[in-house]
Amino acid sequence: MNKTTKDQTISRFFDRESKRMSDRQKSSGLPISAMKHVNYLVESNPKSVLDVGCGPGTLLMEVKNKSPKTKVIGIDLSTSMINEASENFKEMGISEGVDLKVVNFKNFNDAESVDGVSMHRVLCCYPDRETLMNKCVSLNAEEIVVTLPRPWLFLRVLLKLFSPIAALTNSFRPYLHRIDDLTNQMKSKGYEWETIDQSRFWMTLAFKRSSSSKSLNE
Repeated sequence: MNKTTKDQTISRFFDRESKRMSDRQKSSGLPISAMKHVNYLVESNPKSVLDVGCGPGTLLMEVKNKSPKTKVIGIDLSTSMINEASENFKEMGISEGVDLKVVNFKNFNDAESVDGVSMHRVLCCYPDRETLMNKCVSLNAEEIVVTLPRPWLFLRVLLKLFSPIAALTNSFRPYLHRIDDLTNQMKSKGYEWETIDQSRFWMTLAFKRSSSSKSLNE
């Protein structure tokens, strides 16, 4: 499957899920891991936060609740998700400092530097973890928060069995990434990291640009 087809597959899947996901998050609230993203990012009073794969915008609405002056940017491959996000912000009466758009993260404008990046359960949608994380770094983000599946052996086996079916039916499939590969990549880019949440299936890592890395860039 080529990259364009993969993006279209992801977009179609989340177009179908947009209304259900929006209603669920409005009634039940954000997952604990998503709230960890919000709390970590707003702690440093960022001027701007980008949520990659923002879905119905619930995470960014929490950022706005806790840090009203922060500009929030939400991008998603799904037009339906962005429409849901727009409606949700409209219902809250929030329009200032909100930028929502349908765009592939790989094509996001590098000149639009941001203070913080959130990727909540997004890396697992793509096989090319390194490309996505390098894109975060290219935005000069001080902080990057990522939630991804824990790479348990039984999950790897299940996904390996499911892969041929997904390829045959041209359907969406998740990917697992080695935590060591991710942390080593970010360390090489000048980021320190810590685990800020961990459940049976999910792990949330926060990456912060080290002081030595900042000095080199100044």
